[in-house]
Amino acid sequence: MKRVTRGLLILAVVGLSAVSRVQAVPNLINYQGRLTDAVGQPQTGTPTLTFNIYTGQSGGSPVWGPQTFPGTPLVNGYFNVILGNDATSRSVATAFGQTGTAWLEIVVNGTALTPRQQILSAPYAVTAQNAEFADKASFTTVTKTASYTLLGTEDVVFVDGSSGAFTITLPSPVIPSSPRYGEKAITIKRTDSNMATALANPITILGTIDGASDWKLHTPNETYRIVRNGAEWKLLDHYARTPVCCSPDQPLTITATTTAPTKGAIVVDFIRWSRDGSYALTQIRYTQNGTGTPGSGEYMIALPQGLSIDTTRIPFLPALPVTPNNADWLGAGTVGNNLVPSVCNGIVRGGFYAVDATHLSFSGFLNTSNGCTWGSGSNSLAYARIDMGGWVRIPIAGWKD
Repeated sequence: MKRVTRGLLILAVVGLSAVSRVQAVPNLINYQGRLTDAVGQPQTGTPTLTFNIYTGQSGGSPVWGPQTFPGTPLVNGYFNVILGNDATSRSVATAFGQTGTAWLEIVVNGTALTPRQQILSAPYAVTAQNAEFADKASFTTVTKTASYTLLGTEDVVFVDGSSGAFTITLPSPVIPSSPRYGEKAITIKRTDSNMATALANPITILGTIDGASDWKLHTPNETYRIVRNGAEWKLLDHYARTPVCCSPDQPLTITATTTAPTKGAIVVDFIRWSRDGSYALTQIRYTQNGTGTPGSGEYMIALPQGLSIDTTRIPFLPALPVTPNNADWLGAGTVGNNLVPSVCNGIVRGGFYAVDATHLSFSGFLNTSNGCTWGSGSNSLAYARIDMGGWVRIPIAGWKD
């Protein structure tokens, strides 16, 4: 997906089309675009937009313009204007009478975006390689908060599951003879930002893509781009990444194989994660500086609600003193205390492994006959000082790369 940087703080993603489809120079041009900030988030408000056309990519005087649109409304960053007569009543068609090509400049609240965009006199579309959706004669966006069947004419479908899960149904992959929309790529993007709500309310894409039918949008900003070829829908791109900021820190839920322990005076206590395709990159940290109770058995850590380990990609092992094979480790970590510097009741280096679909346990790299695990038998929460932490890469059920 291509974007063009417009200055330091703004991006513009645009499409340009003639209102008239004939090959004469158009008197009106429909301009559609999107304003986002430096990290890709849509702009808000009602900016003043000004348009000029030049004969060159830089410098010179405008051959048409300015035409100004004060208080232009933005919908999720998108705007739409009709370019016609400028401030001196010159038609936009005059710009093409003076040169075979023309360069469009956009000014947002007094700041000109660079670079300018090239426009050809025929077929009157933006031809800049850095313009997203520039090859389309129209640009259609819809926002859905409930079940919806695609028409096949949409360019972008924004879906918001903050009110609950729903379904987006694909139309037939057969390409209509008129109008012919078969080659149009459709982008489906999840826009609600609350991670817990998104996990609890996956949005289902109902239909077959690349021969599979288990397509869902699980997390904020997850995006699919698809196209139909007459026989089937094909996947062009899938974006499934989230920053750590999208997963709020949660305190650890620590249980045990027999009786759960209780925490002491907490200094640090969190589990946080970010999405990387079909994996959750998870950070675990726990420090206490006061005694709790040991419970009984080996300790287990619960995954955040909504995450479940993919059983087809990782084996489950009992939460007992075991020595997992290298292939069984999900991540590395340490556990220990500064009060009892013996073989295992000191700093133990080891790793995390899956106990079941929603729990992890920890084992040391040393021979587990020495008790180098984490539980009531070693480094228990009954010690006044316990430090535990690590990073885990967890394959999540239902997620796709």
